[in-house]
Amino acid sequence: CAVAPKSAFNAKLSQSLALALTVGDAVCFDTIVINEQGDYNAETGRFTCKVPGVYYFAVHATVYRASLQFDLMKN
Repeated sequence: CAVAPKSAFNAKLSQSLALALTVGDAVCFDTIVINEQGDYNAETGRFTCKVPGVYYFAVHATVYRASLQFDLMKN
């Protein structure tokens, strides 16, 4: 029985992000934990899935004495 390919990634920042981002900027996670199929690009911060299916995304972010807006965008 063949195993169907899957696409998955888990990435994180190796240190705090200390610079201000503007609307539309991507956060480029520089530490790759898992990158099945190589679909996450750490240079651009984009996950381009080549395997059709339903995907689940979870984000954990913390800030100190500031506000945060985080958007997940589908292109």
